[in-house]
Formats: sequence, C-alpha cells, structure tokens
Amino acid sequence: MGDFNLVYKTNKINYYNNSNYLLTYDIINIMIAILTPEDVFFEFSKRMRERRIARNMTQAELAQRSGVSVAVLRKFEQTGKISLESFVKLAFVLGLTEKLLGVLQPQTEFGSMDELLKAEEHKKHASKPAPRSRKKGL
Repeated sequence: MGDFNLVYKTNKINYYNNSNYLLTYDIINIMIAILTPEDVFFEFSKRMRERRIARNMTQAELAQRSGVSVAVLRKFEQTGKISLESFVKLAFVLGLTEKLLGVLQPQTEFGSMDELLKAEEHKKHASKPAPRSRKKGL
C-alpha cells in the first residue's frame, strides 16, 4: 500500500442572505492523494531540480561538481530514475544530506504519552533475543 498525502484547498463562497447581508464561507476541499513509489521518485527529482535552479546551477555545473554525468542528471530530472549513489552525490552538492539523514532518525518527540509508551514497549521487544528452542531427547 502506498503512502498518502492530504491536500487542502480553500474556496471562499459569498452570497447574500434574506436580510441582504453578505456572508462569506470558507469551504475546505480535502483530497487524499495516494502516492506510489514512482510519484515519490518524480517528486524528489522535481524538488532537487528546483533546488539546483534556486542555486543558479546548470545541469552541467551540478554534474561536474557531483561527479554524476549530465546524461544521468538529465534522466533523473525528467523521469525520477537514478541510482542511490548518484542521488546521494547530488544531494550532497545541493546541501540536502543532513535533511535526508534527519528523515531516517528515530522519533524523539511524541504527541502523547501513549505514543511514548508504545515506542518504549517496542524498544524492549526489539532488544530481547529470540528464545532458543531445545531439542528433545538430548
């Protein structure tokens, strides 16, 4: 099952009621977008391209500084497809490695005491070695 994203869009609706008062209502449309791995690949490529452009770098400059060929970079920006090694090289030059590593850090802030207790319980079970089975008759 894919990840999902909530997209909120607000529309204002104006109308006059029976007393001729102008009423304004905010209508919020909520759309749930199911993200496939391909969607995520493309989103990464789109955001890294935007970062490259914001830093006034051409594809050739980024390729040269990262050690990734222009052809690989061009393909990545168009399709989202790239090796992990090349992706990390590009992220390093664009100053994104700390953010990427931060995403993989264990959760240290909890929204409720229940979340904290569940995390502690999970940690206890994960650190216990699996029980060894004994062979009968020995």
